[in-house]
Amino acid sequence: MVYGAHMGNFRISQLAGQAGVPTSTVRYYERVGLMPVPERSSSGYRTYDDRAEARLLFITRGKRLGLSLDEIAELVAIWDGTNCGPTQERLSTLLDAKRVEIADRIRELEHFADQLADVQERLAASPGSDRCATDLNCCAPTLTPTPIALGVQRRDPGAGEDEPVVACTLTPDERPARVDEFAVLAQHVTSWSRDDTTLRLRFPAREDLAALVQNLSLREEACCGFLSFTVHKAANELCWDIQAPNTQTAPSLDEFLPLLVPDHEVSSR
Repeated sequence: MVYGAHMGNFRISQLAGQAGVPTSTVRYYERVGLMPVPERSSSGYRTYDDRAEARLLFITRGKRLGLSLDEIAELVAIWDGTNCGPTQERLSTLLDAKRVEIADRIRELEHFADQLADVQERLAASPGSDRCATDLNCCAPTLTPTPIALGVQRRDPGAGEDEPVVACTLTPDERPARVDEFAVLAQHVTSWSRDDTTLRLRFPAREDLAALVQNLSLREEACCGFLSFTVHKAANELCWDIQAPNTQTAPSLDEFLPLLVPDHEVSSR
């Protein structure tokens, strides 16, 4: 197939199915400009051609390589359907940087593993008693030396300051189950809003939902240490704030929207 020809006539469900993504992801990519707004059939359905199929495939392949949406947007603009050579060159540069990030991350995790081993040795050497020590080092010990920040590393060896790395530590085997958990919560989202550094999801003020959101928050903090997750009640609704530390890492919040915002049924405010 030669991409760029105006062939094919796909519904959004067919397009999404061929790429292996939910239809909500396609709609989200349209909202942020990664996918062009499609034409509509006479009955009002979105229709897509082979160019849209190729573009969505390009985007999903980029995601699987660990690229951010900003990096993919840059590549899509270079590629534009057929511009292969310059796209390859830019992708190779991005992957070089990605490999440096991964190597740094591995070193951080190895260091953290050593710290945890040290804590275990101290626990074994100090059996628990009936009452906790005032400093809680008996059952909630501190790390020694000073713990590293798992979500922080130097992106560029020549950079002057460290900045958070947008990376999730979930393994490929763990991700499908986590996506399913988000899908359960997505059914209950009533509205959402987004500012420079915070994504807020709103739910009915129910105890069962509060427990689900709180539980997921704790596990998301474990795998996405560069973000903070806060659950609180406001008026008659439950609010879940997902916050990035700064505007540079804020694009990571966009990754949650396809998982948590059901298409057009939920309004933002």
